[in-house]
Amino acid sequence: MPSAKSSFEFEGEKALETAKTVLSNYEIEGKVERISVEIEENSTEDEVGNGQSSSGSDDRELKQIRPDTNHHMVLTAVKELQGAGETPVSAKDIHKHIGSDKIKEGSVYASLNDLYNRRLVERERIKRDGTHKNVYEMTGYGDEEIKRLGGY
Repeated sequence: MPSAKSSFEFEGEKALETAKTVLSNYEIEGKVERISVEIEENSTEDEVGNGQSSSGSDDRELKQIRPDTNHHMVLTAVKELQGAGETPVSAKDIHKHIGSDKIKEGSVYASLNDLYNRRLVERERIKRDGTHKNVYEMTGYGDEEIKRLGGY
């Protein structure tokens, strides 16, 4: 049976409502290997004007990661790719660098999201080749975490 990939993007005031409707009406036949949902919220003028960062960093919490985990492997890959002059890097770049025999692509995305929430990488949404994607760069905290853990 051939596999099918569907991609949707909704913007504007009704984006969340439309996305919920699409998901609730989606009929799945067969095995689902990955579902990815990303919600980008806009900051209000009050949040930007009161000294808080509009990047959303005020709601992220600095946390360490454990050694020899996917998080450690992905953070090391970001560091290595940046050291080779590739900056910023995408999840696909990281997956290719690590190798599909060591980590699943979905685990790279999950790890990057968690590393972002822990302030170890920064994320920027860009438009490339007509599609939107996130790219990542190591933060100072991420550098310190790699020094603490050593490379993977």
